[in-house]
Amino acid sequence: MTGLLFERAPLALERLELAAGERCGWREHEDGESFLYVADGDGLLELPGEGHALAPESVVWLETGDRYRLVAGQGGMAIIVATVEGGNRE
Repeated sequence: MTGLLFERAPLALERLELAAGERCGWREHEDGESFLYVADGDGLLELPGEGHALAPESVVWLETGDRYRLVAGQGGMAIIVATVEGGNRE
């Protein structure tokens, strides 16, 4: 299937690079839904009360207001964060 991905919502991209064992602070995207893509390395996605392993090329969808933080594995980790500003357009 091909077609227009975002008709009205702008897409913001960010690259996060974490050194081996580094942990970022808690993050929350209040203005839109986001997805995370593990571009390099591996690590852990922490949500309040739970954690999820991240392998290379993992993709995680986060809804508006989800809080998370990232912890890099032994080789570090690079994450692409894409946020659709305005979120949940139905």
